[in-house]
Amino acid sequence: MNRNLKVKLTRSASAAAIVAALVVSGAGIAGASANGARASVTLSVRASNHDHGGAKFRPIEGTITSVVISTSFVVSSPRLTGVTVTYNAGTKFIVGHTSVPAAPVFVTGERVFVTPATGSTATTYIAATIRIVPTKIHPIEGMISSVNGTMSMAVTVRRNVTMTVLFSSVTPATVVTMGHNTVGLVNLVAGERVHVTPTSTSTTASYMASKIAIQSTKIHPIEGVVASVNGTTSMVVTTKNNTPVTVYFGLESLLANGTTVAPLISNVGSLTTVPPAHVHVVLVPGPSGSTPQALLVRIQPQS
Repeated sequence: MNRNLKVKLTRSASAAAIVAALVVSGAGIAGASANGARASVTLSVRASNHDHGGAKFRPIEGTITSVVISTSFVVSSPRLTGVTVTYNAGTKFIVGHTSVPAAPVFVTGERVFVTPATGSTATTYIAATIRIVPTKIHPIEGMISSVNGTMSMAVTVRRNVTMTVLFSSVTPATVVTMGHNTVGLVNLVAGERVHVTPTSTSTTASYMASKIAIQSTKIHPIEGVVASVNGTTSMVVTTKNNTPVTVYFGLESLLANGTTVAPLISNVGSLTTVPPAHVHVVLVPGPSGSTPQALLVRIQPQS
């Protein structure tokens, strides 16, 4: 905040000299009297927020150019060059618009907005708050190159560029979809093309998926009659051209019977072989990436 400093000068020689200096420097002169042995001059001087003689420091926004140690990094912007920011137990951290309890992993290239704490000096800029600005965190699209269980997957977004995408197991958990159907993480296999929407807390160092849409699969639905059922593991469906197809069951597999939709593995008794149930099966790649797994088994009504 700017402040006005009023100074009253006496002695004509001193007043004249200072007035001349102020005219050259551009300072404002509220009033002056040059007549007589004594002169009274009232000056209005603005103190900048950038003055370091006890004045306040402004927040800074810029890009991290280097991480010095675990409690400091260097920020630069078109108007700043190499400001070292330090943080401590009293610093508050915000990722996007969400407060986090501990310091995130800061990496080169991230954009941050930093407000100074009391005690900051020209040589030591201590952060009161640090917010990672997720301006460059966009959805990505590419091919899955590998999957690390329920933890993460690697997605090749363009030639020779691979990103690690983390899965969220806490509410709201990562949602995986195929078409209009919600499927499980087990349906994410190498070779699939996906569109990934990041969470609001994602950063370039920690890209977490809010939603993963499987865009295509080479496994087409099948239709036929149930020839055999292997417990809660799989079934064989004989298609219209008399081709037997083994379909595997998973925890995400669903059974639709009329208007009722329920988990398949707890309702396999509905898949009768005498008389053989007529089914339409929506398939997805299984955990191995090659075996077809049932996403939805719909029992077709028979006339």
